This record gives sequence, structure tokens and C-alpha cells, in this order.
Amino acid sequence: MANIFQKAYYSLPGNQGSGEDAWRAKPSAGATNSAPMNDFLKNITIGKDPAVSAFDQNIADQRRQLNSIYGNLPPAIVTPKKNYTAISAQARSNAEGAVNPLYTNYLNDFLAKQASNQQTRQADYTTNVKNLQDTLQQNLEQNALDKARTGEDVANKEAQIANQADQFQTDSGMQYERDRMALAKQASMGGLGQQTQQNAQLDRNTQEGRQVAKFQEAKSQQELFKGRTFADLAKSGELAQLNTAKGEAKAKFDLEDYMKNYGAGGFAEKSFRNEQEVKRQNDIFDRQQQQETILTNNWIESIANPAQREAARKAYG
Repeated sequence: MANIFQKAYYSLPGNQGSGEDAWRAKPSAGATNSAPMNDFLKNITIGKDPAVSAFDQNIADQRRQLNSIYGNLPPAIVTPKKNYTAISAQARSNAEGAVNPLYTNYLNDFLAKQASNQQTRQADYTTNVKNLQDTLQQNLEQNALDKARTGEDVANKEAQIANQADQFQTDSGMQYERDRMALAKQASMGGLGQQTQQNAQLDRNTQEGRQVAKFQEAKSQQELFKGRTFADLAKSGELAQLNTAKGEAKAKFDLEDYMKNYGAGGFAEKSFRNEQEVKRQNDIFDRQQQQETILTNNWIESIANPAQREAARKAYG
């Protein structure tokens, strides 16, 4: 304790000199020459306030002595402390309030367009399937009509063939009867009537057989034509049904593939959401930095004490 007072004593003007040099030259422990320090201690007046300790009173007296020499010392300027947590939280809130509505609108616009495109695709699919089914129905109806007409045409032609065959039989029979009567008359008059009649009968049978074969061939050709036409129409109907089924399957696959990639919850939406989230976070970060600067400057300007305001500006501005 004595060293403290000794330092204070020798720091006062007029007290420096040999006494100080002697004091500094001697170790503090076991010192014998303490006259200057004792004189200094005798000159210190203890205050009358019992609540103030002698030590505090001594310090106060020394400060008064120093102030009387150097004048009143200005109070120390305490730099206000910036509340980083509060400013950062407010800056984050402000940034999110400015950025989030923009990205909400971006997402809503994307979803609205996506829903519209999805609806259009669904309508196109329905229309395509209906067109395929209508085309199939028209093909089947046309095939049925062609089959019916083919059957009617063949039946008519076969009836004509049969009628021609009947007419031929009638005409041939009548001609045979006239030839027979002529030969009979010739035979009654002498000559080779019997042989001639036999030859005529043979020629008639040959011609009649040939003609009947022609009629039968014509009828067979009509039946063949009808059979082939019916088979072609049936095959056409099967192919039409197969093509329709393939077309519907392809239309369904295209729709499902579109929905998987561009429909609700599809690849495009997931990619858009991820990209927008990255951009949103970056924009929030940038705006938060701007807001922290603004809020810090506003806080600095709100400090009433000019000295403290300037100190805060130097520290945080």
C-alpha cells in the first residue's frame, strides 16, 4: 500500500528529486528511510464521511490534486454496443417480407400455367381417343355395308347365272326337240336318219355340258369373290381395331409421360421449385445484408449523444 502512495507522491510536481531517486534506488522490502513518504501521508486529510473508506478518500484527494493541476479530465466516452442478434433478426424478417411474396407469385404463375397446359393435354388426349374410336366405328360400319352389298351383288349375279342356265336348258331342250322331229321326218323318208339323230344328240349333250360348266364356273367365281371380299373386310376390321388400340395406348402413354414430366408434382415442377428456392435464399441473403446496413445506420443516427453517435459510426458504420 505504501508503494502506491509513494508513486502518487513522487508523481506530483515539486516532489521529484533526490528523495524519489533514493526511493527508487532502494528495494521496497526493509526500507528504513521513509521520511518523505511519511510527510506525504501526514498531509492527506481523511474525509469526514464515515461511509467512505480511507483508501477511497485518499484516491479522491489525489484526483482532486491532479485535477487542480491539469484541469478537469473529460469523462470517458463509452461506445454503445450494437445488438447484432436483434438487428440480424429484424433484417432477416424484412428481407423475407420483401422476397417471399415475389417467389410466391412466381410459383403461383408456374402452377397456373402448368394446370392450364395439363388441362389442354387432357383435352387433347380425350379428343384423340374419341377420334380414334369414331374412325374405328366408321370403318367397321363401312365394312359391314360393303359386306352386305357384296353379298347382295353376288346373290344377284348368281341368280342371273341360274336364270341364264334355266333359259339355256329351255332353249336347248326346245332346239333339241325341233332337231329331233326334223331328223325323225328325214328318217321316215329314208336315209341315215338314225345315225344323224344320234350324232345330233351327242353334239347337244356336249354343248350343253360345256355351257353348264360355264354357268357353274361363273357361280364359283362369284362365291370366290364373295369369300375373299368378306375375308378382306374382316381383316380390315381387325386391323382397324388393332390400330385403334395402339393409337389409344400411345395417346395414353404420351399423356402419362407428359404428366410425369410436366404435370402436378412432376419433374419440371420439382426442378422449378428447387431452382427457385436457391434463388430465393440468395435474394434473401443479399437483402438481409442491405437491411442490416440500413438498420445499423438508423440505430447509429438514433443515438442522442453526439460523441457516442460518432464513436458508434466509427465502430459500426
